[in-house]
Amino acid sequence: MSSAHKGLIAKLIDQFPSAFSMNPQPLKIGIGNDIAKALDIDPRSVALALGYYCNLSAYLSACRKGATRVDLDGNPAGTVTEAEATHAEKRLGEIGAVWRSKREARLAHARELEAKDQQRPIQAEAEHKTPRRRQAEAAHSGLRREPRKTTVTRTKPTVVVRLGRPRSFLRP
Repeated sequence: MSSAHKGLIAKLIDQFPSAFSMNPQPLKIGIGNDIAKALDIDPRSVALALGYYCNLSAYLSACRKGATRVDLDGNPAGTVTEAEATHAEKRLGEIGAVWRSKREARLAHARELEAKDQQRPIQAEAEHKTPRRRQAEAAHSGLRREPRKTTVTRTKPTVVVRLGRPRSFLRP
């Protein structure tokens, strides 16, 4: 709803407090024409603003079978019929269903975010352990890089060491 329509509702509440209030009551059928004539406003703007006002859950709750409708001065101008009351109840049910579905969507989104928050430490730990796991898997599966092969070249003559009994005496 645009701010112009909200402004018009505020103007209606100021100029016609007995008909429009924060505690709504059912309005006379065709009251939009009376408002357009009284305030010299485009009937289309009045219809849009009244559409907003009449779809408020408080207004729909007030539209019960036999409830008295009021005109701009607050005088009785008819009653709410059974068909109108049924329509108001149906509309209230639709509005409630929309709010419930939005609430469920918000709760599901919150649960999803909470699950992601709980997964983050686990994921971070897994990412930290990944290189170690890869090394362990490579060693286990034999994919470890083979050690370098070296060739030994001897530059010194071979030394033979004989191990035997120690000699206990020396001869000259």
